[in-house]
Amino acid sequence: MRTVIIGAEKVLPEGSEYPDMSLLSLVADTIMVCSNTNDWDWQVMSPLMIPGLFPYKDYVTKNDLVLWAQSNNFPLDDTYSCTSGNEECFLCKSCMAKKRIIQ
Repeated sequence: MRTVIIGAEKVLPEGSEYPDMSLLSLVADTIMVCSNTNDWDWQVMSPLMIPGLFPYKDYVTKNDLVLWAQSNNFPLDDTYSCTSGNEECFLCKSCMAKKRIIQ
């Protein structure tokens, strides 16, 4: 099984301001990846939705994610946070939060 990991902090209801943070979106993303690659061994998931992954916190923030990524040498330049289009706009809430935290 191949996995694409996203940093969704929790599953939000359909129609929330962050549409990529819903269970339906994770399922749709998995189907899209599998269909586009013609390889049905892919899954899209968010480990942050797994209870107990960060046992020292009740809620994981974007800042927690960035600190974890930096401490594990994860290339943040390869991440994508925009909810408004195919390229980072640096104007939506997700882009502005990422930019503020990384700086």
